[in-house]
Amino acid sequence: MKIMTPHLGNTYLVTKAVFDTLGIDYIIPEFNSKKSLEIGSMYSPDDMCLPFKLMMGNYIQGIEQGADTIIITGSCGPCRYGEYCELQINTLKKLGHNLNFIVLDKPSEIGPKEFLNDKRLDSLEICSDRNPIKVAIIGEIYTIIEPFSNLFIEDKLMEYGVSTQRKLTPSWWAKNSIMSVVGMNSLDIRKASKEYLPLYIGGHARECIGEAVMAAHDGFDGAIQIFPMGCMPEIVCKAVLPSISKDKNFPILTLVVDEMTGEAGYITRIEAFLDLLERRKQKCII
Repeated sequence: MKIMTPHLGNTYLVTKAVFDTLGIDYIIPEFNSKKSLEIGSMYSPDDMCLPFKLMMGNYIQGIEQGADTIIITGSCGPCRYGEYCELQINTLKKLGHNLNFIVLDKPSEIGPKEFLNDKRLDSLEICSDRNPIKVAIIGEIYTIIEPFSNLFIEDKLMEYGVSTQRKLTPSWWAKNSIMSVVGMNSLDIRKASKEYLPLYIGGHARECIGEAVMAAHDGFDGAIQIFPMGCMPEIVCKAVLPSISKDKNFPILTLVVDEMTGEAGYITRIEAFLDLLERRKQKCII
């Protein structure tokens, strides 16, 4: 048995650490790129979203390296992600690949505790007079975690001197899944989203709405919603976010991504949005 997992941000490091410790044979597929997206798009239904196509690209490249078992996370309610494994299994079978799928959903316990912060951070020089633009990254969990699918937006914003925050992370997902068993998951997000989206509608739509409201209350200058073309829960969010923007006087930019997304136009929209936030910030200071 040779195990692989599709790429999702830096979770491949966790895969390597766990499987090395357990002595399990595994492979890490090539990082997401235009090549993996082209491969995944070739074998995916046309109307499937970007995460599905990137995962398929990972699988095909992993199979070429000898993988015969795939581990993925589980369902997100009515979102199509809950059916990914079945559709992917059937698609791979039609291509002549008979693999084993292991689906992880709401585990009863999580892995080792988080690493302690390195004490050497205290020796780093801090510029206390800096007051950068603060932007919250919200939206569909795969596209905001996996840097290739969002055109490395966090790196780009960092280069512009913008401070960002992204609440949805792999560790957040693990904690949220465990706490959901006793109904104690994401209490702050559920409270913040209650006025605009009181029910779960699949995916991480409620998290998107709650994070937008929380960012406005926490003094952020704006938020950027990112989601793949055709993602139903985030399409609903896109319709709700203008009301939050108007009620809270809080700018929100929506970016939709798929394999046809052009980087030039993408960057132009981000730069225009940052110009807006900078002007608003300067106006408040004056």
